[in-house]
Amino acid sequence: ADIVIDKAYYPYLDTDLLMQEFAISKDRLLILYGENGSGKTKLSNLISLHLQSKAYDIIIISGSDIQYPSVVKEMENAIFNKLSDMRNVCVVIDDIDPKYLNRDHGDKVNTFFNKLLTIIDGNIDLDIKFIITTNHILKEEVDDPLYRAGRLFDSIYIRYLTIDEAKAILVENNVKRSIDDFIEKHAVEGRVKQADVAQEIDMGNMNITKSYYKDKTIESKFIKRKAGFDV
Repeated sequence: ADIVIDKAYYPYLDTDLLMQEFAISKDRLLILYGENGSGKTKLSNLISLHLQSKAYDIIIISGSDIQYPSVVKEMENAIFNKLSDMRNVCVVIDDIDPKYLNRDHGDKVNTFFNKLLTIIDGNIDLDIKFIITTNHILKEEVDDPLYRAGRLFDSIYIRYLTIDEAKAILVENNVKRSIDDFIEKHAVEGRVKQADVAQEIDMGNMNITKSYYKDKTIESKFIKRKAGFDV
């Protein structure tokens, strides 16, 4: 993906300043939260790429796997293996259930949460960062211990784009197809998913007038398949 284009999806954030300040901060945890399709994963990728350029090794874990204690143990082992090799580490946990940001959920002890605090508070000479993305959460849903100094850098609400923001990004990226038609199709209550704008730009960057296709239905299937749709 084009990093310059990706930064444009967040007109309400200074992404460069965010990445720089998180990289030098002594706080180790960044939470990105918001609705599906708002761009949390894309932003976490941008930030981890920035950290990678600063000599951090990246570990990526699916949030759905955190429920398994064996996965949490594997995460811990992977982190300390990197640290033993004198490497800074950034752990990206994508799309975690908000309940795992609390010490207890239901009748179960939260193994992940306890291990997260242990690692963050560890007396480690090298640096370790966590970037966690999750669905929309309220402050009350995040356990108070995460807010203590040295732990949480920030929890940032990643919102949908306004119609004007979506239009500006499409125009800036020279999307040829009707922007008004796109807005009419995708805007809901004055908001547009970042994922829909990104998909429209990706589609617009393809050569959709390939003259060697005599059967246009074949071309249309190719475009959909390349964009990640089932055909």
